[in-house]
Amino acid sequence: MKVAIKAFLLFTALLAVAGCEDDSETFDDTTSTIYYTTRDGKPIDVYTDRNVVSNNYNGTTGVLTISGTHLFNYFRDNSRLESVTIPDNIKSVELDAFFGCIGLKAAYISDLSAWCRLYFQDYSANPTSYAKNLYLNGEELKDLVIPEDIKEVQPYAFRNCLSLNSVVFPDSVTEIGFCAFYDCTRIDSVIIGSGIEDIGGWAFNNCKILKTVYCKAMTPPEIGNNVFYRCNELEYIYVPSDSEDLYKEEWRQYSKYVKGYIFNE
Repeated sequence: MKVAIKAFLLFTALLAVAGCEDDSETFDDTTSTIYYTTRDGKPIDVYTDRNVVSNNYNGTTGVLTISGTHLFNYFRDNSRLESVTIPDNIKSVELDAFFGCIGLKAAYISDLSAWCRLYFQDYSANPTSYAKNLYLNGEELKDLVIPEDIKEVQPYAFRNCLSLNSVVFPDSVTEIGFCAFYDCTRIDSVIIGSGIEDIGGWAFNNCKILKTVYCKAMTPPEIGNNVFYRCNELEYIYVPSDSEDLYKEEWRQYSKYVKGYIFNE
């Protein structure tokens, strides 16, 4: 009996130690700094003060410092907000984070891979939904080439980004997320690499002047609802010649646009 009790106590002690180790591993002491500007040169009134360390306006720039890597809806309903810089270490953005930011004109980033991995909880979590322009290292993003270290472009990643003219996905990309390029009304061409497996619903919805899509995958990727809905200028979806019939079968709603093509590697 004593042996059994000792064994039980040892087992519970080990569990307690393991639990402490798990807690220390998940504790996040990261600090993130978001820079912004307002039309009146004054700091924003944060919608929530959750995880806020400080919020000041230094000269011409607002500086919001938070703990952690999740961007809560601090900027929600701030019509005075004109620009925002999203730091590379932010991993996710709260529902409605930029809802009501009707004065927002520009969103700035410095790491395209980090942006493609960023998880937006809905469309208004992405500042481009209102800003309509995305700047990479100070340059307006026009001809977008997704980095080769990206496997999945997250949902809403470039929603309503009117600065984009074209998009190229490397062979490394296997998934294009839901509504990833929704309302990108100035995109006229898209090239999708051979590794693509899934294109989320509404991914290119309302890309009004999109004319040509090149999809290099031999096996037709799975597609969600209305991927090319309201792409009124769409003329051709070029696919590998040997897979033309298969695409016409699998992508039946777009079969009239499908055309075989010999891709030069």
